[in-house]
Amino acid sequence: MAGYGVDFSIPHFRGIFPGDTYYCMPLSMYCFGVLDVSSSPEDFHCYGYTKALGRKCGNVVASLIMLSLKRLGLINRGSRGMRLSIIMDSKYCQVHIGHVVQLALLLVELSYFQAVEFIFHIDGHGNYICDNMLKRLNKTYQDSNVFNMEVLFNLFNQLDNITYHNVAMESLYDYKQFLSRFYQNVAPETLEHNNFYQVEYSHPTTMCSMSYNNVSTNEVMKYDHLIEMNDRHNQLMNALENLTTLVVPGVLPMKQVELWRTWGQCIPEDEQHYLCPPPPDEVLHLVESRIMSNITNNNKKRQRND
Repeated sequence: MAGYGVDFSIPHFRGIFPGDTYYCMPLSMYCFGVLDVSSSPEDFHCYGYTKALGRKCGNVVASLIMLSLKRLGLINRGSRGMRLSIIMDSKYCQVHIGHVVQLALLLVELSYFQAVEFIFHIDGHGNYICDNMLKRLNKTYQDSNVFNMEVLFNLFNQLDNITYHNVAMESLYDYKQFLSRFYQNVAPETLEHNNFYQVEYSHPTTMCSMSYNNVSTNEVMKYDHLIEMNDRHNQLMNALENLTTLVVPGVLPMKQVELWRTWGQCIPEDEQHYLCPPPPDEVLHLVESRIMSNITNNNKKRQRND
């Protein structure tokens, strides 16, 4: 299984900036792709969400990996799979969201797999099949007018061997908080210098890591992440079944007003309520007061400089 990501934005006008939108940013939209290379032909699942639903962070990545494993039928209680290999593209993902690789500990300890390994591509890696899938998505996006997430859903699901999902709020969980209760954190120096992580059923709380660069003499680092507790298995299962849902950040007040005033004038009227609805009065008042405050502060700075 391979996991990759690409960024889009909505609304999108085939690369054109109509009206006064040239200096304005549309709403960011992220797409996380998961490729099942064990199927033939390969099955590519994409999960899209806007910045209003969540940021690019470890909890979102962990949530979408677990969601993908369930949808692909790879997680089954009472049936242990052999080896799960998860290949990921981003070095940033490796260093800054170390709790994602802790999923290997969880999946092995709960007997879902005999072994789980995370493999991060080294810098300068060549083109991979996931890159080709994402290029197809990007070309479809660039050639289309996109005013809401449903348009993307219809566009992307017309492509062969691609299944696109709009991420639901209830699908995103605080895995960092959950995993920190049962496993010790991955050491920062391990994340900085290694790109291969493996957990095996014979030692389900021990993670082996190494730097993979075709050198057989690389040192393998081993660390037991176990946090001792009574009735561990039942506590682990109970916590997994009662994960905390992530708090939805929503659209920032300034962005709400910008979408309504600037972008809303450029899209069809019947589409405006999806992305650019009129903000509540309290949001308008808040933004106006902030603008006036910034103007006042700038005037004071000019006076001091003069």
